[in-house]
Amino acid sequence: MNETVDQENPATQEEREERTFTQSEMDAIIRDRLARERGKYADYDAVKAKAEQFDAAQEADRSELQRALEELYEAYVPAETRAYLDARCRPDRDRRRRPAASKATQMQKEEATDGDH
Repeated sequence: MNETVDQENPATQEEREERTFTQSEMDAIIRDRLARERGKYADYDAVKAKAEQFDAAQEADRSELQRALEELYEAYVPAETRAYLDARCRPDRDRRRRPAASKATQMQKEEATDGDH
């Protein structure tokens, strides 16, 4: 059986374990590391500003689209249907309440209770 074992020179291994740094060496290591890390985020403000502009443009487009949809809705959907849909389906309405049962479901319940008497 042929085993491959990574054996280093014992003197080199000991030197690696017992390596000490002076305060100036540690300061330089930390300074270099911080500079690399700050370099990663150097353009963060520019990217953030572009993202805010993009969001504002999308909101403006959505507002125009929303207005156009509302105009079409009012022009082509009859008033009675709009009132019904507004009462039942508007997203700004409180969604915690369950919608009322359909007429067919109500009739089925009435028939079941009438049959029990």
